[in-house]
Amino acid sequence: MTPKQRVIAALQHREPDRVPWGEWQYDHNVVSMIIGRETFIGAKFRLTKAYWDGRRDEIVESFKRDEVDFIRGLPLDLVHAPLVPPRGHKPAAMKQLDAETYEDAAGNLHRISATTGNLLLYRQSQKLGPEPTLDSLVYRPPAPPDQSEYELARHLIKELGQTHFIALRGPALGWPLVGRTPEERYMSLAEKPDLCRRVAENSGRAAIERLRQLDLTGVDGIFSGADYSHNLGPFASPKFFRELILPHLQEMARYIHSKGLFWLYHACGNNWALMDLFVEAGFDAYQAIQASAGMDMKLLKERYGHKLAFIGGVKNENLILGRPDDVRADALYALKHGAPGGGYIYGASHSLAVGAKPANLDAMRRTLADFGAYPIRVPDEN
Repeated sequence: MTPKQRVIAALQHREPDRVPWGEWQYDHNVVSMIIGRETFIGAKFRLTKAYWDGRRDEIVESFKRDEVDFIRGLPLDLVHAPLVPPRGHKPAAMKQLDAETYEDAAGNLHRISATTGNLLLYRQSQKLGPEPTLDSLVYRPPAPPDQSEYELARHLIKELGQTHFIALRGPALGWPLVGRTPEERYMSLAEKPDLCRRVAENSGRAAIERLRQLDLTGVDGIFSGADYSHNLGPFASPKFFRELILPHLQEMARYIHSKGLFWLYHACGNNWALMDLFVEAGFDAYQAIQASAGMDMKLLKERYGHKLAFIGGVKNENLILGRPDDVRADALYALKHGAPGGGYIYGASHSLAVGAKPANLDAMRRTLADFGAYPIRVPDEN
C-alpha cells in the first residue's frame, strides 16, 4: 500500500498493511536529526526573527526543501500542509530590551523561553482599552488567502500528493471568550454570556467562510486544532461547548465531508468530558491522545474506536525526558490497543517537540518498524 492508502484505510476503520504515521507538528531539532542540516521548520524565535528581517522567501524555500526530505526520511505517511505568510511578509520587529526580553507596540513584554526557544508573552500591558460590547463585536469576514500562501502546500502536493495523504491546515473553533485580560476572558462565559455568544457566532461564521475560501485541489483532508482542556478536564463546562461551539463545528464538518475529505482535529489535554461532543461534531480523527492527562488509548478504543480514529499515543514527556525503553513501552501500548481493526495513526501525544532526544526518536521509529505490521503482534508484557 502507499502511505496515502494506509491513512485512508485507517480513517475508514480498516486495517492497512502497516500502521501509518502522522504528526500535528514537529520542531527544528527533530527535523535536523533526520535531514542532517539546520532548518527553519519549527525554529521558534529564530524563525520569528527571520520574518522580522524580511527573509520570508528564504524561510519558505527551507520549508519546501526540508519538509519533503523529513517526511520521506522519518518516514511519515500523513503530510500536514499549512499555509505560509504571503510574499512580502515582514512584520514589525519588537523592541529588544535585553538578551531575552522584547516589547511589542502595545507595551506587552515577551521573553524567549529557555526551554523551548519560543518568544512568549509574560507580562501584559496595564494600558487597557475599552471593554467590549455587543455593538463592538462586529463580524469581519476573513480575507481570502493570497495565492502565495499556498506555496508550501502546493509544493508538498506536487512532490508527495500521489503517494502521501495531504491534510491541509484548516480553521478551528476555540472557546468563545471575551475580555481585555486573561482573567476577564476566563470568567466571561459565566459573567458575559451574551458577549460570548456573539463571539461564537462571529467565529463560527468566519470559520465556515474560511473553509469555503480554501483551494482544496489535491487535498485529502483538513487538519484543524484547538485546545479545549487542561490536564484535569475542560477549561469550561461541556454545556457551553454544546451551545456555543458544536453547531458551528457540525456545519464545518458537513462542508468538509461534502468535498469528500476527512476532518482531523488536534485537541490536547483531558477531553473525556467532551468525547461524545467530538463524535457529534463530525470529526473523523482525534489527535493528541495525551496519556499524561488521562487519555488512555485502551479506554478510548473501547469506548469510541467505532466512531473516531485516533492519532498519537507516544508520550511527549518520554520523548523529551525519558529513556528509549520508556518510549518503546508507550509505542507498544498504543499499537497494541489502538491499531487492531484499523482506526489508528501512530504519532506523538502532541508533537515531535524541542528537547526530544535522538535515541528516543530512534526508539519510536524502530518500534513502529518492528511491530507496526498487520496483524498486530505486540509482546504480552505490554
